[in-house]
Amino acid sequence: MYTEFHDDKVRYNTGVPNPLGTVFRNEHPVVEHVGRIAFLKKRVVEVSPAKKFEEDIAFADPEFLDIFNFPLVQGNPKTVLHERNTAILTDRVARKYFGDDDPIGKLVHVDDSLVVRITGILRDLPPNTDFRSEMFIPFDNLKDHTPWMVEKDWWRLCWRGGS
Repeated sequence: MYTEFHDDKVRYNTGVPNPLGTVFRNEHPVVEHVGRIAFLKKRVVEVSPAKKFEEDIAFADPEFLDIFNFPLVQGNPKTVLHERNTAILTDRVARKYFGDDDPIGKLVHVDDSLVVRITGILRDLPPNTDFRSEMFIPFDNLKDHTPWMVEKDWWRLCWRGGS
């Protein structure tokens, strides 16, 4: 599915407005999995006062790991995106943040609005994926970070992947 924009010219986005996921989940039982995801660019991730990084992050429904074949190196794929205030990182980003220390259970701050506990590590994403985010936070936390994006009547889609 994609969105077609009609502004000065016709443009396409590989995403759809967030409320569509809820509509599909609730009104179309034939759909096996629905996984909403919202990408936000250039967020500040603070590991410690001396270690801050600018990262692209994503808020994803738990079904994300059922739909996409991104295997976990650590953590349980049936539980990692189910609990609010948690996150999974790619192996590369986990090493960048924590070096050789075990990242599971560690806390990081995101944009001074969220504190998340690391519950899983994804194998590094393949180079041929459209996904560029390497931190995934449960979609339910999006309302704490960017509340306007989860309003039930918000059908607008940001062209640049959020603010």
